[in-house]
Amino acid sequence: MSNSYALIGYTFQWQSSQDSIVSYADINGATNATYTTNQTTSTFYRCRINCLYGGNQIISEPLLVSNLSNFIENEQITACNTYTWNGNTYTQSGTQTWTGSNAAGCDSVVTLNLTITPNPSVAFSPSNTTFCNNSGSVDLIGGIPLGGVYSGA
Repeated sequence: MSNSYALIGYTFQWQSSQDSIVSYADINGATNATYTTNQTTSTFYRCRINCLYGGNQIISEPLLVSNLSNFIENEQITACNTYTWNGNTYTQSGTQTWTGSNAAGCDSVVTLNLTITPNPSVAFSPSNTTFCNNSGSVDLIGGIPLGGVYSGA
């Protein structure tokens, strides 16, 4: 808040709130026309201004100071064969990084730790064996991944 008025005859009390709706608490020692702080969470601030000559009080509009400017996220994804992320299709495991702006317009860095697993490989022996939808289940032995049960269409 900037002050274009003479400071004589006014008192200032800065207040903070986490929700901007229910409660504002006075900030100890924040009694100047300006307030500077180092914060760790997104916080709403406002200033209560009292006129010493007449008893009038004005409360400023709340201002949200957000800590989203350094948004960093790590994603761990496991996918079969391919995975599409931010318009790119990946076929191998690895780490990918995206840097840009989030929906709030703040700088963001997202790291993707991707594990690609191949589809199972199954071979039947002898090769002339026929299986139908209603044949029941078949135990899989060998192949990648090892073991398992096949049933269905």
